[in-house]
Amino acid sequence: MTMMVNTLNTLAPKVTFGTLAASLAFGALCLWLDSNHMLATFIGAVCFVWGIVAGIVTYLVLVPPFRVFQGPAHDKLTPTIRGAARLVWDGVHTDPETDLGIAYEHVEIPVLDPDYGSFENAFLKGWYIPAARAAGKSKCAEADDASQPQSELTQRADSTRHEAQATEATQQGGQPPDQTMAVIMVHGAGRDRRAFLRHVRDLHQLGYALLLCDLREHGLSSGSGSVVNYGPRECDDIASMAEWLRSQRSHPTVVVCGTSTGASAGIMAAARIRDPQSPFYINAVIAENPFASRRALFQGIARRFFALPGRADVVLVPYRHAVVATMHFVASLFDPAFRREPIDCIQDVAPRPVLLMHSRADTTIAAWHTVELHEEAGAPKELWLVDDAYHTAIYNHFPDEWVQRSESVVEGREGQREGVGQGDRGGKEDGDKTDRGRQKDNRYACVSQLLTSHSCVCVCVCVCVCV
Repeated sequence: MTMMVNTLNTLAPKVTFGTLAASLAFGALCLWLDSNHMLATFIGAVCFVWGIVAGIVTYLVLVPPFRVFQGPAHDKLTPTIRGAARLVWDGVHTDPETDLGIAYEHVEIPVLDPDYGSFENAFLKGWYIPAARAAGKSKCAEADDASQPQSELTQRADSTRHEAQATEATQQGGQPPDQTMAVIMVHGAGRDRRAFLRHVRDLHQLGYALLLCDLREHGLSSGSGSVVNYGPRECDDIASMAEWLRSQRSHPTVVVCGTSTGASAGIMAAARIRDPQSPFYINAVIAENPFASRRALFQGIARRFFALPGRADVVLVPYRHAVVATMHFVASLFDPAFRREPIDCIQDVAPRPVLLMHSRADTTIAAWHTVELHEEAGAPKELWLVDDAYHTAIYNHFPDEWVQRSESVVEGREGQREGVGQGDRGGKEDGDKTDRGRQKDNRYACVSQLLTSHSCVCVCVCVCVCV
């Protein structure tokens, strides 16, 4: 994993200098072939190469090369695992029964429009894992029952009532009422339902029902092979899962636990539906390494691909700005009606609890995204920052604390602490580094906006010269 991170850290200079060398060589070739030896030919050739590279990078971001998308025509996920998932998933990548010995159901969930409840002509395929406790109660509920002893007559009456409710629901063609909490596990961009498979044993032992589905354009779910939407489309998928758990499995409480894009989409889905009576309602959110907005995410990716050392890096600011604009434009072409970014809507999740977690060692999405989301979120909220864990791998390094903090949110014992636990070192120093990182990003944004107008002028001049 460390070798992979070091490779990513050296990616930007290689791409930048490689593109620079290729563009200059192509420009010189075009200039030599041009009988008039016009400077406009050289500039046009250089810009052409940089444009091609920007298009390639945009495609790789919106259509990740490691993405698994087989479509609904297939019945089984491919055993081939690409990229960092081979290490992060820790060999748990088949199914709950094969890997963990836990029974599950294959499910197919229709995608609905949360605003109107209309069918969107798409399905999500996944695994539904019923709760482990036969009594159908959460760990917290059982503790409450134990602290309040009932008479034998009362217990018998309660048992008779529950059996009658179950019989009535079954006779009506539905599922027996389930009083357990359900947790929706949402993978990140390019991955599939197996991203949370290694978490299943711990959460299942706590008495929760679990739902792991492939988002659209991923795994075995519906899709046309188009780009990853990074939030808005995935928001509809999560809301549809919540509706299915309530309507088809009668779970009264639904919690979303997502990572990366799944975490940001989970925040959006919870903020979108604020009516507790809605079947799309989400009761709590657990978000691991989410991004604050798509534009901020794309800005970080652009800096990973295109960067120069020292002050020379300012030369690439307008180019990166153009790359980010291209990524955002292409991704937004597939947006549904709801387009609010996580940073703009997370305050609407309150008063429902939110657990935000991130690693300072994450090189895919910087930790300041989660810090800013925590600042904007309303109470109750909790922030947990750790060291020495890479993207989507906090559970691998701190499994006990991950489960403990997640359980406290699911069971309603959340706090407003800023997590200091296993893996948290540095305190104020690391916070200062995060603040400096955000200030640096803000300076980049200001310089980018300042130079964008100048770059547009330069483009116009080049076009005039070519004409």
